[in-house]
Amino acid sequence: MNEASTISPPSSVVAIVAMTSMFVREMVTRGRFAALGGLAALLVLLGFAARFGDDRLQTGGDVLAGLGLGVVVPITTLVLASATLGRLRGDQTLVYIWLRPVPRYTMVAAATAATLVLALPLCVGSMVLAGLLTGESALIGASAVAAVVTVAGYTGVFVPLGAAVKRSFIIGLVYVLVWGGLLAKLGTGFASLSVESFGVSVIEKLADVELSGGNLGLAASVLSALGFLVMGVAVATWQLRRREVD
Repeated sequence: MNEASTISPPSSVVAIVAMTSMFVREMVTRGRFAALGGLAALLVLLGFAARFGDDRLQTGGDVLAGLGLGVVVPITTLVLASATLGRLRGDQTLVYIWLRPVPRYTMVAAATAATLVLALPLCVGSMVLAGLLTGESALIGASAVAAVVTVAGYTGVFVPLGAAVKRSFIIGLVYVLVWGGLLAKLGTGFASLSVESFGVSVIEKLADVELSGGNLGLAASVLSALGFLVMGVAVATWQLRRREVD
């Protein structure tokens, strides 16, 4: 028997770790992180400016919700998530991973893990620093939890989007601006499908401040974000299993 034929495929854990490392290396570029760093710096600057307002809690909460959860967190997560499966589909190199003897879900798990590994430190760090600089201690922990919840939810949206379409960044941007920025503020029904509203609701409940778009309870927001993440992994895996690489 040929020795090559006796070599077994790598385990799922080994494959996930290897592909996660590959995705992270591809995602870390100077231009990408310069742009994301600029967004984070703007959030921190406005967080510092909020401490000089008449109502620091309200002004700081508005900055964290409007700019942080409405722009910085979703754009950061979208940029990173679209650099995984979406980039591979866009330049038609997914086939090279596709042909490896590993289950489809390992690709999705690796793309999800890589997005979380990079997006969480960037988003949580900028949100916490902005909350700290407002001078309102209530916003520090609230901003951290809100960032984690929102990154998780958006990862569950953008990873399967990259597996489904080639221009995932553009479509994701439309989702952020139209659904998250406009429709979610129309009521609880829309908010339940808006990842931004999950994070806004967390800040509202933990910091005891009234914000636009926070229409859900704390537990509902956290569970909804986790549901989006789990569902996103399942949907992306299903997409990769049923369609051919183009």
